[in-house]
Amino acid sequence: MKSIRKSKGISPVIGTVILVAIAIVISIAAAFWMTGLLSSFTGYEKLTISASLSRITGREYNLTIVVTNDGTVSTNVTKILINGTDQSGIFRQSFPVEIPPGSTVSLILNTNEKIYLTPGRPVKITVVTLRGSYETNLVPP
Repeated sequence: MKSIRKSKGISPVIGTVILVAIAIVISIAAAFWMTGLLSSFTGYEKLTISASLSRITGREYNLTIVVTNDGTVSTNVTKILINGTDQSGIFRQSFPVEIPPGSTVSLILNTNEKIYLTPGRPVKITVVTLRGSYETNLVPP
């Protein structure tokens, strides 16, 4: 029988060092990939809302809602609720309204007696976006 010649390979220490180096390189690459992937999902929406009313006649008001996007991603205002009722259809703008980061949009409507506002009684205004809703209260003069 022919003897099998022992071949020399790399030493176990060098093999271990190579395996550890490969594992470190792969984990660093995965970390960079995950950081890039997560940064696209971790943007946040933060809206600041202020509203003002000016009386036209009797029960008619001009309502101006100023929405500022203080977040890091664009947001879409899908509807406006006044005292819990969707009033998006009577605003001058058509919905959805896109607000880029750092921008401000004024949403204006004339109540035209479709919304009854009582002087001195608070009005709850809710701005609804694709990611949530934001409320503010306003007291008509």
